[in-house]
Amino acid sequence: MFPLLPSRQRREQTSGAYRGRRTSASPSLPALRLSRLEDEGPSHKILVVSPGDASEMVFASALMPLLRARYPRCEISMLCGPRSASIAALIPDVDAIEMTAGNSNALWRGRGALGSFAQSVVRVRKEHFDIAVLLSPEWRATLVATLAGARRRIGHAGGLGDRFLTDVIAAGREIRPVLHELTDLLAPLAIWKPELLRYQLNAAPLSSRRERFRLLLGSRPVSLRPFSAIRGESVDLKQWIRVAVELGRRGFDPLWIGSPSELNAVHRAAGSAAWRYVNKLGGGSSSDAAAAISLSHLFIGHDSSSLHLAGAFGVPVVGVYTPGQPMRRFPQGTGDSVMLSRGSPAGVTSRDILSVVDELPIAPRLQLV
Repeated sequence: MFPLLPSRQRREQTSGAYRGRRTSASPSLPALRLSRLEDEGPSHKILVVSPGDASEMVFASALMPLLRARYPRCEISMLCGPRSASIAALIPDVDAIEMTAGNSNALWRGRGALGSFAQSVVRVRKEHFDIAVLLSPEWRATLVATLAGARRRIGHAGGLGDRFLTDVIAAGREIRPVLHELTDLLAPLAIWKPELLRYQLNAAPLSSRRERFRLLLGSRPVSLRPFSAIRGESVDLKQWIRVAVELGRRGFDPLWIGSPSELNAVHRAAGSAAWRYVNKLGGGSSSDAAAAISLSHLFIGHDSSSLHLAGAFGVPVVGVYTPGQPMRRFPQGTGDSVMLSRGSPAGVTSRDILSVVDELPIAPRLQLV
């Protein structure tokens, strides 16, 4: 296990705003099977299992203050793959991170050796967790929590993993916001949805990177993510180039976000010496990308982990959904946000995107003199 800070010290630094918050009344929640509700005690240990990508890790951050308010003295750990562990380290109220063995997410994808799987189970079992909250119905994740000895294992219905759960929550509909679906998992612990759900990350662990990048990003960096994770849903790159040119005229410093191959496509399409590329900053790690995004004055892009990272840092976000899942994965962070939602990327122009940018209360039209 990789501790982040001593539990009490970490809670004082990151979770004071949530302590003692009263939540709203219980919603109507269908459940297939619930074990007997009981107070697990004031000092028990909770494991939140997230086999997904960085987006799921950002969404998971909304659960931690609710768990902490319900059990102020508990210890909360995240179990995730190495690729998303750097994001888990930014979640307030998380006391420690458990990573799967190996250099990849092989455990979750079924390609890992049996030895790596066993190592993960043994390491987690030593921590003697009382409760495991599983953010995905992926059966391998549920099996780890079971073999690790967690007494209560809470997860959504959805597959082979159901047999390993003590509390099975009915799967949500696709049109429901992700955060609402995840907080359903807390109902067996007598934790109900608050009136307002937001995900939030703490940029303090990135302080050294942020200080280094301040000199590299310009005075008013704006992050651009022109590629959708789903093939065929991206707005034409030429339109994004025009967006970047116009933002430069308005006094912003474009920073392109994406994979190395995607950013090479941007550079080939039309480059500017004043534009920055996230893979050229530092070592190109996910922590470097998170640090750069956290410094942005604005984020514009397709639905992605980068978009949700920006929102979790309080950066104003313009989300482009063409079509995506705007009702489910809209920006749900602490900063201002607006969306451009179309049934297809065809016909979406730079003017369309910039008109949505102008709806944000950050005066983006201001020219530097």
